[in-house]
Amino acid sequence: MSHHPSGVVPRTPPRGPQALLHCCHPEPALAVTVFVTALAVAAGHGPAGAALALIHI
Repeated sequence: MSHHPSGVVPRTPPRGPQALLHCCHPEPALAVTVFVTALAVAAGHGPAGAALALIHI
């Protein structure tokens, strides 16, 4: 078994969906989603228009 010089065994990086969750930033993504939805509603779009705005992000 290979050990790091500090004596700590290195962890295997996550793979698959777990890796995606590990590297994404959900808070900023949620903030952008809320902001774009608020802009769509403020511009007079209804629920369908707000949903279309979200699809185009």
